[in-house]
Amino acid sequence: MSNSWKETTLGEVVEIFTGKKDVNQTVPNGEHIFFSCSPETFRSNDYICDNKAIIIVGNGSYTGTVRFFEGKFDLYQRTYACTLKNDTRFEFDIKFL
Repeated sequence: MSNSWKETTLGEVVEIFTGKKDVNQTVPNGEHIFFSCSPETFRSNDYICDNKAIIIVGNGSYTGTVRFFEGKFDLYQRTYACTLKNDTRFEFDIKFL
């Protein structure tokens, strides 16, 4: 691993976006996961993203709850996703204190 650092902004390396749908647009046996502000997941036949993502609840009693997901998913209008931009790569060591 390289020991060099590059100063950058978060916006240069990640995309942050929110969903566009309401929960009433979900379908019981949809093909993809639909994340909302609830700890429960729903289903959708559409997807907004196909990537590794950090999903963050942005409304209600679970505001700030974070999930990690990889694959195709859809989002509620007040739920946010953060994904790496296509040309971004990170190398890092995880150390637990």
